Amino acid sequence: MTDLRVISHCVVGTPCYISPELCEGKPYNQKSDIWALGCVLYELASLKRAFEAAPKIVEALLGYEIAQAACGASHVLALSSEGEVFAWGRGDNGRLGLGNQEPHSSPQLVPLPAGYEAQKVLCGIDASMILTSGHQILACGSNRYNKLCQDRTVSPGEPLPAVAAAAADQIQSYDSGKS
Repeated sequence: MTDLRVISHCVVGTPCYISPELCEGKPYNQKSDIWALGCVLYELASLKRAFEAAPKIVEALLGYEIAQAACGASHVLALSSEGEVFAWGRGDNGRLGLGNQEPHSSPQLVPLPAGYEAQKVLCGIDASMILTSGHQILACGSNRYNKLCQDRTVSPGEPLPAVAAAAADQIQSYDSGKS
């Protein structure tokens, strides 16, 4: 016999209807169903998709060849083919690498320390990292749990070397975790 106390859980709909909680890996619950129902009702009432969007040109970057882009929870980094790094979005904890905590709605050129050329960019939830052509990592943003390896509790707000020079020439690639 089947135990009647066991409750079946399922996700209904397309990815547009998946709640933010599920996207963050949190357990499925009634909030997830309410989210999906809200999306469906919106579509029925307005005859529009809940999350319909069209690509938009980032006009500030029109003169640049963008080689790579990275997205954090609320900020973006773009790397040009010339090794220039641009940042925009929320600036809390100095995550944009601009030396302050101000938000920017359009791309700003990130001033890298002298002698560093960016090769790859990465965004975490509240921090940013830049892999340089010399296989070093520059990091800025929240240093919670010492994730930036900068041995400091206050965020610097500008990209600083994150790994001791002795290990720097061995870094080939890197990635960011959830925190």
